[in-house]
Parts: sequence; structure tokens; C-alpha cells
Amino acid sequence: MKICHIITTIEYGGAEKQLLILCKNQVRDALDVHVIFLKGNPELFHDFEALGITIHDFTQLEFINQVKRARKLLLFESFKLIHAHLPRAEILARLAIKKEKLVISRHNSEPFYPRVPRYFSWLLSNYVIKKCDALVCISHSVKSYLEEIGEIVCATKVYVVHYGLDFGSERIPQKQKNTRRKSLRLVAIGRLEKQKDYPTLIQGLSLFSSEKLPFTIDIFGVGQLEQSLNELVHVHNLQGHVRWRGKIEEIEEEMRKFDAMIHASIYEGFGMIYLEASKAGLPVLTSRNDAAVEIFGSSYPGFFTTGDSLDLASKLRELTENDFLELLQAEQESIRYRFDEASMWKSMKIVYSDVLT
Repeated sequence: MKICHIITTIEYGGAEKQLLILCKNQVRDALDVHVIFLKGNPELFHDFEALGITIHDFTQLEFINQVKRARKLLLFESFKLIHAHLPRAEILARLAIKKEKLVISRHNSEPFYPRVPRYFSWLLSNYVIKKCDALVCISHSVKSYLEEIGEIVCATKVYVVHYGLDFGSERIPQKQKNTRRKSLRLVAIGRLEKQKDYPTLIQGLSLFSSEKLPFTIDIFGVGQLEQSLNELVHVHNLQGHVRWRGKIEEIEEEMRKFDAMIHASIYEGFGMIYLEASKAGLPVLTSRNDAAVEIFGSSYPGFFTTGDSLDLASKLRELTENDFLELLQAEQESIRYRFDEASMWKSMKIVYSDVLT
């Protein structure tokens, strides 16, 4: 079968990395896979190319010319299925397809177009959905959110297909047992944007710093709030504890250097970072956002109340005693069995089969 994925970028991000994993499994099943990307730096280009995937770079074209070129490509290649990811790509696919079957994936718990008035976002979302043959949400959290704001009211077939990761056959690397730690090496990973709620993280660290336990936190990410967050670090006199590390491409090996990860997000579409941390054997403290609960389960001991710096500081204190890190790591063990890439591809094949039959 010949399939074409259309995605807004192939930069390092959750949706983009998950598409790479999906394509890898499709190639293994002898599918002829093509990927069109529309803008941004081609950071994952060679990763896709190494799998034998045909890449179509549309970044030098204006949007209307991207649509025209896509129409010609779809006609020439005779794809059986088009799978679109992220808003710009969804709109292009909606305009370009003729008789091809269309699957779209929604990766975020946010309006289709957050920067326009809600009505126009709703209009664009349902304009796309009216033409699609299946809508895939990457979590129940995303599905519930989109239903709540009315952005998938036209969808006749809605599926939930969780992200998956290749965890390999090795067991999660175990942290060395230590009933009371003398210092902590912490890490936070994510865009420096409002969604990730770094102010709660910084304020929680400030409260924890009064414990006089040495700690450092490396923050990987770039974004619009970099300057204001750095100022907040200085306000709380944490500059000796915080290291800004910028953007990182390969995170798994880096993760193994730390004792725990803190993730304070207000919401997540899925939270690929949770799977990556679990694969690396990195215990996670996370806000109790809906996607985190979906992944870890409601009784996970590493939750703190979303937006509550006091609760986060309390959890940080727990990291120092009673083998709490080892407890978190043991709780994360089940993730590798529930969110592996084979299960993801099996679920996606059901979607494709339903669409094509």
C-alpha cells in the first residue's frame, strides 16, 4: 500500500518524533511511505531518509503553491491513503485531496488555531473534519477536550491511538538505592511557553531551596518566555541552581545523568516526554494534568497539584528520603508494556483498515 503523511514540520517535537516511529513500523510492514513537510528546519530529514521514506520538501513554496504541488503529487503517485498531522497540514490536505481517503491526527489539547477567535478556529477545524474519513486523537484527554469545545462535532469516526515508543528488550536502568540523598540532580524538558508552567516549577524550587539540600536543575528548551523566566530565577535567587541548556535533539542519554525530572505542564496532548523518561529510567514528578493521569494512572505517587508550588516543594522533599525515587521508577515500569510502538501501530492499522474497507 502507498501512503502519504503530510505534516507541518519535521523538527524535533512530540508529533514529529511519533510520526517517525509510525513510519518506521509502516516501512517494516512493506508500505510505500511518503512524507510531505511544509515549513521549518528539516531536523529529522536524515532520520526519515534512513528508513527509505520518500521526503517531499515544500518549505520554499507559498501556501497556495504548496496546495497545487500536493494535488499534482497525489494524482501522480496514486496514494491509497493520506494522513495529515497538525493544523496547517490538515488544511492543505483538505484542499489537495480529490478521491483519496483522508485520516487526520489531532496531537494537542488546544483549539485548532489558538491565535484566532474561537469561532474561526471552530470553523476551520470542522471544515477539515467534514472531508476526513477518520479522526485520530492521541489521547482520551485530547478527545475529551476537543469534544468539550465543539471542534470535532462533524467527525463520524473518532479513534484514540496513544503514542508508542521502542522500549527495547532491556529492563529500565535502576537508580542506586539511597535512603537519604545528599544532593539532587534535577532536569526539566519542554518549550519555554505558558503551557509548561515554569513559574510554578521555579517557585517550587525556591521553596525547596530553604531545605539547604544541594541541588541543580538543567532546563532544556527554548521559547518566548526565556527572558522573563530567567528574571524569575534571579528574583528567587536560584541562579546558582539553574542551568539553561537550550534545545536538545537526542535526549535519552542526557536523561540518564539525572536523579529525577520535573514536569509542571498545565496540560499536555499526550506527553511523549513521559515515555522517554521512563525508557531512560528517569523518575518523574509531574503535575496532575489529564494526559499524565492517562499515562501513569490516578494513583501515581509522583503527582503534585497543577499550578501548586507548595505541593511541588513537598514532593521534592520526598525525593530525598525513603527510597522515593526507586518507588517512582517501579511505578513507571508498566508504561513500557502499555505504550510500546507495536501496540500503537496495531491500533493505527485498525483505523486504516476501517477507512479502506
